[in-house]
This record gives sequence, structure tokens and C-alpha cells, in this order.
Amino acid sequence: MKQIYALLLLFLALAAGAAESFNSADHLIPGNGFVPLRPSPRGLCHYALPDGRILAASAGSDLLVSTDGMKTFPTVIPVAPGFRPALRIVRIGVTSAGAWIVILRAPHTPEKLGEFWDKTTRDYNPRLTGGQLFATRSTDEGKTWSSPAMISDPALTIGFPPRNIVETPRKTLLLLAQYRTPKPGRHTVAVLRSTDDGRTWRELPARFDLPNSNGNHDGLVEPVMIQLRDPAGAVWILFRTNLGTLWESRSTDDGLTWTPLRPTPVRASSSPAAILRLSDGRLVLVWNPWQDSEGWVPPMQGGADSGQRSLALASWQRRELVLATSRDEGATWSKPLVVARAPKNNHRIDYISLIEYKKQLHLLGGLNAAIPLDRLPSGSPEPPFAEKIRARLEELDRDYSLSAGQKKQIQALLEKQSADIAAAQSDTSLHQAAKNEKINRINKGFNQELSGLFTPEQKKIQREKIRAKSKAAAAGKQTK
Repeated sequence: MKQIYALLLLFLALAAGAAESFNSADHLIPGNGFVPLRPSPRGLCHYALPDGRILAASAGSDLLVSTDGMKTFPTVIPVAPGFRPALRIVRIGVTSAGAWIVILRAPHTPEKLGEFWDKTTRDYNPRLTGGQLFATRSTDEGKTWSSPAMISDPALTIGFPPRNIVETPRKTLLLLAQYRTPKPGRHTVAVLRSTDDGRTWRELPARFDLPNSNGNHDGLVEPVMIQLRDPAGAVWILFRTNLGTLWESRSTDDGLTWTPLRPTPVRASSSPAAILRLSDGRLVLVWNPWQDSEGWVPPMQGGADSGQRSLALASWQRRELVLATSRDEGATWSKPLVVARAPKNNHRIDYISLIEYKKQLHLLGGLNAAIPLDRLPSGSPEPPFAEKIRARLEELDRDYSLSAGQKKQIQALLEKQSADIAAAQSDTSLHQAAKNEKINRINKGFNQELSGLFTPEQKKIQREKIRAKSKAAAAGKQTK
């Protein structure tokens, strides 16, 4: 059986090579530290175990195991043999207690986008069924498995599969389900939680839903999660959107509640990001930027009158892939390093799976390449607006004699204002006049929130300072 399976994998690899001669690893940027790897099972399901074994998913419901750094995958572990409907593995995780968690997805019908998306109504075909998520669990490293149990909403079809499983310090497992949601047709995201090491899962009632979304790729798509090591112990979600940046939300209570959606300063095309914590503590983020570093106008899709992808006209730039690292839990990032760049045509370098193996970062899935950790960008330089924020905070402190708590709150307000303005400036769906109007609203909201942070006594003192300055200025004019 193992020999037959190995021959099947070889046949599929040869067939894929014959059909598509493009190899993304051929387009690594010379001198940036990356080296090409031998192709591994394509897909986004890879997991590096502490003992050096690497788990990957087959095209069905089998786990593949490598003990030689993904040169070969001789061990095949059936996960859901004979289960109906036939399931496909979409995510692999291992808990701190040692349980292997495998998330699978059922097929949906109709299968093709052109059949389940109605261009006339800009909505999903009511006949669209199936596509739910199932979970199974093994406590003996794959020798036996629990019966796959449906964990997502049976009334909705999963869009793109979940990108990762997160375990919080309090042993809660979190998984994100992306639903094809009708009326209007768009993608929403739900949080699934397990508090018993993956035995059972519960979906929270509130879902992430991006306003003004309508299209077969619109809304919130392909989110990634990471457990931060900040004082609040936050879980951080980054969402793919069609609005020119990655969007975010955070939870500090094991996923029960989340902060309102907001844009990040990371300019990105409509393409999924990947994030991983390295063994040295840094975060690494990989994504397709809104525009490549050569300055080519990105391919655009969507628009209310021009397509079915999304209401906003979105960048679909995927010829260039970049990477950045952070030493401060994602507050700042290093200058993006260009990993690879395809020729200026329809070739794509996207959908990346990240693992660390023997002190190297491996980029798998849509690229097969590795880089030693010590060749990665080392730091997280301040964002362009950090100095401006610091200067403004110092100015306010001089005027109002701020307390430590006020400084912290105002800095968070200033950071949000800067991020929101950056997102508005990069929103390609808006004309300049609309951008200016949006920025004015952002500034007005900021000033209102800022005013609410000052005490009556601080406001009184500031008014007296302003009056004193005005009198001094008037007296100066009279003496001239």
C-alpha cells in the first residue's frame, strides 16, 4: 500500500510538472538568504513535531509523515477511512497535552464557483450545500482516531479552510471558520472554541462581518491567528480583505470577546498572509504586498460595476512575496524582505505554509524555500509615524501634565488614528475627495475621544495657558 501511495504521489508530481512548468522557487531573489527546497506535498497543511518529524496532508484524509526533512514521506496514516461524506484534511495541530487534532472539510455542491455564485443576484446559489468542517483527535500519535464530528454551522458552507489552530496559555483551543454567507453574498468569520483539549467544539454566536461587502471573494477571508506574549495575553487575528491592508482583531479572554475590526498599517493585496512564532521569540509575517517593489501597477479585480469579486476595486498582486519579522509582538515590523518575484505575467507566488525546522524557516505550499533564522531581518524598526506619535504625546504632556494611565490611553488613540488614516489613504475604492472626507471624520472622532480623556482641572489649566499666550501675543503687537 505504501509503495502504491508513493508511486501515486510521484505520478501526481510529474503530471503537475508537465502541465505547469513554472516553479516559484526558481524566482527567489539572489542574495537574500533563501535556498530552494525539494518540492513537498503541495498544500497548506504542514506541522513540525518537536522530535523532528514533519506531518503533512495528502489530497484526501491521510496524514503523511517525514523523518528526513521532507525528502520523503514514507509513513501514511489514515485519519478518516471510509467516512462519508469523503473528507479532506485542511488543518493539523498538536496540543500541549500531546493530542493530535485534525480538521477536515466535506465537499460541497455545486462544486464550481460559476455554479454556486449567481452573477445576477450577486449572491450564493440557494442550492449550495455541504462543505462543513469536521474534527477528529488522536492521543496515540495517529494509531487510533475519534470519529470525525461536525463542528461548523450545518446551514452554511465553509469558504476557504482555516489556516491554523491556536492554543491559549489557559489551554483553550481556537479555530476560525470562514462562512459563505448570503444576503448579501460575502464571507464572514466565526470563532470555534474547545476547552477540553479538542474533544468538543463550540461556535461563539457573534461573527466577524465587514460592512459594505458583497462579492464571491468579499468580506473577511482566510484569517490567521497567533498567540501573543504581551502582558494581556492577547490572541491576534489578521484578516485578508479587499481594502488595501490586512485587518485585525484581538481577544484577551481566550476568544470569548474580541476588539472591533480595524485596519492595520500592513499594506497587502487580496491574498492570504501567514504568521509564525520562531523559536527565538520573534514573529514572522509573510504576505503579498499591495504593489510589488518594482512599481508595476497591480492587477485589479472587483469594483461595484466591474466584477463579482468584491465591491471595492482590489489589488490582486501575487507575483511578489515579502517577509518581515517583529520583536515586539507585531507592534512594529522590520523592513519587508522580498523573498521571490515571478515574471510580469499571470504567474503567482502565494498561499504559503510556514514551519521552523532545524533553525531554518521553511516556506511551503505555494513556494518551497528555506532560510536560516540568523539570515532573517533581525529587528522591528519603528513605523514611519512612530516619531510623530512620540512628538505629539510629548506636546500633550507639556500642555496637560498627563498621568501614566493617560499617556498609555492617548498613545493607543494616536496609533489607531495613524493606522486608520494610512488605511484610508490606501483605499483604492475611494476618490481623493472621499478619502479626505474619511480622514476628516477620523480626525474628528480622534479629537472627541482625546478630549474625553482629560480631567476638568486639566482642561481649565490648558484654557488659562491659552489665554495667557494670547495676552502675551497681543501685548507684543502693541509694543511694536
